[in-house]
Amino acid sequence: MTDDSVDNSDVLEVDGLKVPSSGGKSYSEIIRDTDKVIEKNRMRFVRYLADDIKDVQKMFRVYMQDPSDENLRPIFDRIHNLRGQGTLFGYPLVTTIGGHFCRYIDNLADGVSPRREVVQTFINSLQVVQAEQIKGEGSENLQILTETMGRMVDALIDQE
Repeated sequence: MTDDSVDNSDVLEVDGLKVPSSGGKSYSEIIRDTDKVIEKNRMRFVRYLADDIKDVQKMFRVYMQDPSDENLRPIFDRIHNLRGQGTLFGYPLVTTIGGHFCRYIDNLADGVSPRREVVQTFINSLQVVQAEQIKGEGSENLQILTETMGRMVDALIDQE
């Protein structure tokens, strides 16, 4: 008796992917649909960014009153999420600034609190990108600013 337990008769190969013959989207359809969702949210991102920055500012005020890891974590998490979305939605400066912030926080020695003025600088920088709706890489001055922020983080990490 042969083993008929594996029946591939209901599977088709479409664009190099195996898809059930009963339905399912082709790879090209999935990519097209994904691109539509990204484009739709790209237009909304600047509004979401504004809301997220307001939330970060509120979180930072809480942190200023009680500078604990528990109050810093939500700031880090929100900026980390923004960093991940920035380039996808056409705002790579959000990714760059958020990346510098996350690297700074990630490299703090145990028991060392971040400098408040440094955290505020990152929040202010994100707010400028949002308020001015600076898409793409920004001006030469903004490029210099983000490079300087990266060097600042390097220096702060080396100090601690």
